Amino acid sequence: MIQHGQYRIETASQLLVLTLTGAWNEYTAKKMCQELYTCAKPLSTQPWALLTDVSNWELGPPEMWPLLEKVHLWANDHNLHYNAVIAVNRMQRLIIKRTHRPFTNVNTSLFTTRTKAENWLTTQGYPCPESTSTQNQTVKGQKSP
Repeated sequence: MIQHGQYRIETASQLLVLTLTGAWNEYTAKKMCQELYTCAKPLSTQPWALLTDVSNWELGPPEMWPLLEKVHLWANDHNLHYNAVIAVNRMQRLIIKRTHRPFTNVNTSLFTTRTKAENWLTTQGYPCPESTSTQNQTVKGQKSP
């Protein structure tokens, strides 16, 4: 199957940064979820935070939503404490509010800029380095030609 859309997963200490871009298909969602588990599992033995940037994400098909909900449930049960979400348009914000309902143990806040999201995470005890790509591991979902 051909992947549509892109994602980037980066880790820095107890912070995971997830950037979603383009229009996704189910294959991209499955691949991202698998890689997210791999990257988040080492963090999950202690409290951790997530910075999610959906500002350039064009969403995807209905088949991907159960996959994302499963990731949310897993994170909720595995020490995710804070989730800062960057969403710039109304539709993104509505989708995030709806899909983040499984987060009963996670403090989720929506932001319109990365700076505001990073500042909030810093006040919660999860400072964002200037570039997480120079930290621990980086995994990219590549758009197929």
